[in-house]
Amino acid sequence: MNLDPFLDVMTNVVGILVLIAVIVAVQARNIDVVLGRPVLQDPPTGAARHVVHCAGKRVSFLELPRLRDVAWKALAEESASREGRAFASGQEVREVFALRDVGTETHRIVYADEGVTDCRLRVSVGETSAVLNLEGLAFRQRLAAFDPEQDWLFFLVEESSFGACRSARELARKLGFDVGWYPHQDGARLSFTPDGEIGAKIQ
Repeated sequence: MNLDPFLDVMTNVVGILVLIAVIVAVQARNIDVVLGRPVLQDPPTGAARHVVHCAGKRVSFLELPRLRDVAWKALAEESASREGRAFASGQEVREVFALRDVGTETHRIVYADEGVTDCRLRVSVGETSAVLNLEGLAFRQRLAAFDPEQDWLFFLVEESSFGACRSARELARKLGFDVGWYPHQDGARLSFTPDGEIGAKIQ
């Protein structure tokens, strides 16, 4: 059997693939790729971390110390109203927060104890990517109050809100801030420890 026609076809196919590879390589030389910082670096020494929650296609700051303070204040008030009686279970603590609207303007507490504080984002709070760059809005004002040498940002990002996160991160980097980020399940509650250890690295 003569295999010359088959070899001719194979040679032509390989030649076409080589030409395509050369064209792609030449075109790729004109593409600018912004890599940013390598993943997981230590933040600037002594810099304060500020957590940003990207959810519902919006961006808002997550005030960890303040949430912890208001949670314990609410539990202390409830305990005092019960003449100092301790809470019998975690479910009883959850019922306290279910009946009381405890939290900040952006997040509501759903549970708190010595180890963790759990919260959820309030509905329709924060700013969308379309308005992040406008002067006078909350996110831009907060960044203006920070110092890139003393503050850095850590983004908690829900899958549906990567677009808003990219816009906020680009703005932060443009202003000279170091940033880090971590994915977060859509709609899930946030849990943080008393010292607020959510994200300790930049990238």
